[in-house]
Amino acid sequence: MKRLGADEPYPTSDGRCTTFENTKAGKLCVLVTISERIDHKDDPIGVLGLVVHEAAHVWQAIKNDIGEDRPSHEFEAYAMQNIVMELCKAYADTRGVVTGLK
Repeated sequence: MKRLGADEPYPTSDGRCTTFENTKAGKLCVLVTISERIDHKDDPIGVLGLVVHEAAHVWQAIKNDIGEDRPSHEFEAYAMQNIVMELCKAYADTRGVVTGLK
């Protein structure tokens, strides 16, 4: 977070969506963190639920940044799909694939 110029401390909650302006680029940055504590709860559905929850906050930040008040349902669905997929990929790249879904 420090490298990206975020002013707030590293989150202590299970999941967090932090938005800030990148001072070098002057653009919105949205950083999602998932605590390592959540990895040890043996609840893959809970992990995915938390990722989707944080994805909703990412989408809200993007809508606000681009000034979109009324996106079409399809636009919103595709945006959420993309955000969730990117967050799941990032999670898998750093923590491993979520397994054990039932």
